[in-house]
Amino acid sequence: MKNFNKSLKDKLGVLEHDIPNQRSGTFKARATEAGVHVDCLGSSAVIDWRVFDEVENLLETSPSRSAIRGSAMNARLGDKNLPLDSVEGQIAIFYGRKVGQTVFRRISPVSNLLVWAGVCKHSRGSLILL
Repeated sequence: MKNFNKSLKDKLGVLEHDIPNQRSGTFKARATEAGVHVDCLGSSAVIDWRVFDEVENLLETSPSRSAIRGSAMNARLGDKNLPLDSVEGQIAIFYGRKVGQTVFRRISPVSNLLVWAGVCKHSRGSLILL
């Protein structure tokens, strides 16, 4: 098991938790067999455990041990605001999105969960591996 998944599973346990958002507010999250169920993604509420492996691989292989977050707002996969090597870009690729396609935004719950678990920290526009 990769470090991000272990940290999340250990911290989430079997309970539902209020996870702080980067700027304000919270969302609810709980571990399931398939991934992390969050209350802020509507009908796509489960973030597959393998998503966290992809983000961990991205950050570990980056010379700076960080990656830009990427923004799916008004962008398509591969655009300058949503590059393939961004956290959001890697998540989109995991979910089968192709260059030029629109992306369902998952960066906020993913990055906030990783910061809450103590394995990453936020930086302006990027996510940094601790």
